[in-house]
Amino acid sequence: MTQNDVMQLLIGKDIGASPTTSAASPILDATDTYLADGEIAVCNSHNIVLSAASVSTDDIVAESGIKLIQRSGTKLIHSDLIKQNNILSYKGQTDTAAAEQLTYIGYNATSGAIEVANSKLYVVRLSLKELDQTGQQQEMILNGPYKSTAAATEDAIANGLALSLANACNRQTVKPIKVELISNSAYVSTGAFAHDVTVVNGEKQVTVGTNSQYNTNVELAVGNYVRFSATPAVTGCAVSDGVYKVLTLDSTTTFSVDRPIEAASGSYTSSKAVATVINAVKVAAADWGIKLTGIARTMTLGKYKYSKVEFKVGLDSSLSFGDTPITYNTAMTLGTGTYNAIAQLEWELEGNRGNEYKGDFMHDAEKADADAAATYDTISITYFGDHPVVGVGATPRRNKQLIVALATGFTGAEAPDIVVDCLDAYSTQDSGIGI
Repeated sequence: MTQNDVMQLLIGKDIGASPTTSAASPILDATDTYLADGEIAVCNSHNIVLSAASVSTDDIVAESGIKLIQRSGTKLIHSDLIKQNNILSYKGQTDTAAAEQLTYIGYNATSGAIEVANSKLYVVRLSLKELDQTGQQQEMILNGPYKSTAAATEDAIANGLALSLANACNRQTVKPIKVELISNSAYVSTGAFAHDVTVVNGEKQVTVGTNSQYNTNVELAVGNYVRFSATPAVTGCAVSDGVYKVLTLDSTTTFSVDRPIEAASGSYTSSKAVATVINAVKVAAADWGIKLTGIARTMTLGKYKYSKVEFKVGLDSSLSFGDTPITYNTAMTLGTGTYNAIAQLEWELEGNRGNEYKGDFMHDAEKADADAAATYDTISITYFGDHPVVGVGATPRRNKQLIVALATGFTGAEAPDIVVDCLDAYSTQDSGIGI
C-alpha cells in the first residue's frame, strides 16, 4: 500500500453562487468557465458533473463510481473514484469553536473561597499535558508554593499563590498559562481611578494621568489591590477580572504591582470605571480565588503544529487547603473545522500529492487553500478501492479516506450545497450539513 492510498483533503470555498458547470456538462480544465477557484463538483469518471438525482442513475457511476474535482488556482485536483458499495462510513461534522482551558482555585467568580490556615505550606501543582512537538505529549509539573504566616489572611494566601504560579509559568520558554488573582469584591463606581490609567501587558508599573487618586480624591495606598477590566470598552469591572496588589508608589503618577500584568495594553478610561481600587476594608471582607487560563499556542506550518494547553490542578496538603474547591469551568478543545485544524491537515497531506519533501526549496511549495478567515463543515468518507481477491499474493484491500472541507456560510442551491446533496444521495445517508 502506498501513501497515496491513505487520505485526501479537498477544501471548498463559499463561492456564493450556483455551480459554474451545470449537471450533465463536462469539466474540461481549470478555468472560470468550468469551476471557480475553490469550487468543488461531484463528477463521474468522465468528468461529467452530477446532481443529487443523476448520481444514483448514471450508468458510468454504476460502473466506475464518483469522484470530486476541486479547482485550486490553476490546477484541478481529483479525488480517487469511490464506488457506492465500497463506502465503509460517511459522516458530516459542522464546525465548532476551539476553546482554551479555564480553571479556578477557590473563588470561581460565583462562589467558593481559599481556606485559611496559619503557618502552613500551600502548594499548587499544575500538570501540563503538552500536545505539540516539543512536549511530545509528555506531562510537565509546575509547582507554586506559599507558606502562610502565623496570622494568615485569605487575600495574602491567594496573592502569594498567584505570584508563585505566575513566576513558574513566566519562566517557561513558551508561557503556558495566564495566572490571575480574582476577588468577589463587587465593582463599585466609587472605586474608579479619577484619571485615565495606562497599562502595558507583561509590565509591573502602571501610569496614571495627573495623580493616583480614586473616588475623586482618595489616595492610592500600598497594600490596596487594583482591578483591570478584561473588556475596557464596556463600563465597569467584573469579579472575574484580574486584580493586583500595589507594592510601591513610584511617583505621583506611577505605581508598581506585585507581578506582571495580564490585562491588555492600553488606556483604561476613568469615566468608564474600568480600572478600579479595592481598599483595605474590602480586601479583608472578600473571598479570593486564582483564575488559570490556557494561552493559545502559535501555529506555524512546518514548524509548530496546531495545539493547545491542557492541564490538571492539584492542591498539595489537606492541612492547608482543606476544602478549597477546584472548578474546571471550561475544557480545552481544538474545535472542529477551524482554520488551524484544516490548514495543518492540508500541510500534512502534501506528501499524498507527491510533495514528500515539503521543506525542500527544490520542490513545489505546498498548496494553501485553507482560508484563515474561514471555518469549515467537513464530510469524511471512508472507503476502499477495487482489488483482486483471489490468487496467491493478491493485493489486500486498501482502505482510503476522503475529507471534504466546505467553508461555512453557503446557502441552498449554491455549489457547496449541491456537493453535499450529491454525496448524501450517493451514500444514502444524511451528513447533517448543508441546507
